[in-house]
Amino acid sequence: MPTETDRQSTLVTRFSNKYRDGQTALCQEIERSVFGCVYGATSWTTKDEAEAVAAKLELGPDTRLLDVGAGTGWPSIYWAVETGCHATCLDLPFEGLQVLLRRAEQDGVPERVAAVGGDGAALPFGASSFDAVFHSDVFC
Repeated sequence: MPTETDRQSTLVTRFSNKYRDGQTALCQEIERSVFGCVYGATSWTTKDEAEAVAAKLELGPDTRLLDVGAGTGWPSIYWAVETGCHATCLDLPFEGLQVLLRRAEQDGVPERVAAVGGDGAALPFGASSFDAVFHSDVFC
């Protein structure tokens, strides 16, 4: 019987492959058609939804945002660009975090976006470290 560690390892491998595959021209073309932008996303958050969430969370230059299960950084990098918020993006697969950091650099916000390898079930942050928390498709 697989242990919890085995199950987690399998999920990390599956998502690592998905982040890598999401960088192909075809996947990016599909993403642009569906979401209106390309971040190598695994989230189903559309650009319109991202804008609504940013307004609801009142994101701005003084906001410290935690994105749990951030994957490749969509929509947190977009929010850092559009609102000036500081986004800490937490996830396990290293491949997604690599894509995230390259995209933050490309979008000119590397100082506003941090990538942290970690598990949302055991957050490596102290109390009151963030003003807002976001996740998309993490619990499914």
